[in-house]
Amino acid sequence: MFRFVIQWVLSTIVLMILIRTVPGFFSDGLYAGLLVSVGLGCANAVFGFTLRQVNFPLAIVLFALCIYGANVGLLVLCSRHVDGFYVYNIDPALWAAGALTVLVVILRFTMKSD
Repeated sequence: MFRFVIQWVLSTIVLMILIRTVPGFFSDGLYAGLLVSVGLGCANAVFGFTLRQVNFPLAIVLFALCIYGANVGLLVLCSRHVDGFYVYNIDPALWAAGALTVLVVILRFTMKSD
């Protein structure tokens, strides 16, 4: 119960700071901020699990896109600094990075981490 109260108070403080600093927010006072914090907390309790499950595939896609971009950049960087390895334009780097990304994502989600 104490954890809930602390989280509620902190959420209200952050919300009141946002109301004061971000244009487009307005509050009549602390009471309204407390009510909004309670409403957000209840909505997160009811819908939070479902929203996390829906967002999981998006997290995988974003993870893969980050790896893909890093692989493209590293292939081009290695091409410039490693003698005997050349990437003549971006197209082969994009294709190779795609294959490497698929491999990394499959390995990351299928292998156990120690």
